[in-house]
Amino acid sequence: MSNIYWNGEKHAELKREDVTADWINQGGSSTRGLEATNKAFCIWYNGVQTLQSAYSSEMEESMTECATSGWGMGVDDLEEAFEHLVTEGGKWTDDTSSSQTYNGRGIYVSNKAIPPSATNFLKAVDKLTEELSPALQVYSRLSESIKFLANDLFDNGLSTDNSKMNMIKMHIESINNEAKKIKPHMWITQPLIDPIPLAPKKLPNFAKMSKFADRIDPSDAVIHRMAKPVKFIDAVDKIDKSLKMYIKASTTFGDEKVGMAFAGITFALTYVPILGGFYGRMVSEIPGLADNFKQFMFDYTGGYLRPSEAVTKQSVKKEVEKCSVCKKSLGYKIKV
Repeated sequence: MSNIYWNGEKHAELKREDVTADWINQGGSSTRGLEATNKAFCIWYNGVQTLQSAYSSEMEESMTECATSGWGMGVDDLEEAFEHLVTEGGKWTDDTSSSQTYNGRGIYVSNKAIPPSATNFLKAVDKLTEELSPALQVYSRLSESIKFLANDLFDNGLSTDNSKMNMIKMHIESINNEAKKIKPHMWITQPLIDPIPLAPKKLPNFAKMSKFADRIDPSDAVIHRMAKPVKFIDAVDKIDKSLKMYIKASTTFGDEKVGMAFAGITFALTYVPILGGFYGRMVSEIPGLADNFKQFMFDYTGGYLRPSEAVTKQSVKKEVEKCSVCKKSLGYKIKV
């Protein structure tokens, strides 16, 4: 479909004076319907940017399903909304009425005060967040155990006793399997996230382990391997590669066996918090989830960071992410 809004070339945004359809007046002086509609446009625009940065056919299919979730006559889904905007030169004149209210993201909008295209899209996207729950639960439950096992492993260094590493491997595998299930829906968050590196000082046998790094991923520099922002799909892939290295270690002997196993587990551990960072973004501002998750992530990553890095990460967390075009919050709630 060739459309500047659908293709993400332009961010659709309506002002009150751009709308002559009846729904703009149904809320009185309230702008909830307008803000909800613009939120739908903003989610789509940023989703396209994410898709272009970290493309997958599954992600594109998930986006399209949400944008074509309407039914009936008139402009009833986001795809048709963008066609309408192009036809009308960025104005909204369509009077297609909605049979559904929108009650989500912290606001309630009467069915008469919002176009059905916005309602249908927002409800479809909101439903995706429900599919996050199993992945979030597994992450929260197992990462706490991983944290204690990993700290003990790093404190004691390499060992021929791999029972702790086996347990860490099993936990990371479970987390990654859940992450794979929600990969198609990761267009609803930002494409990149800053890494949380493991400080080499926490690894007493770092030099011995590092020679196996290029077997996991030659593109990763050993010490500075986490210097660049990471994509969700890349983090999942790198965890897979790391765990394969760990499994391969069982076919070797002596120092190589221990070094390969330790390398595999260590590299996998560096990417686990990145998944958590993406989850934290996705549940941002959702009542009952955000505060607990932020505290959990701080507890989990704090022990691995150098003090200066910890301060930097804490200050970054306080900043509100905003759309680069409309300058509105990319958080879950709709601000009115």
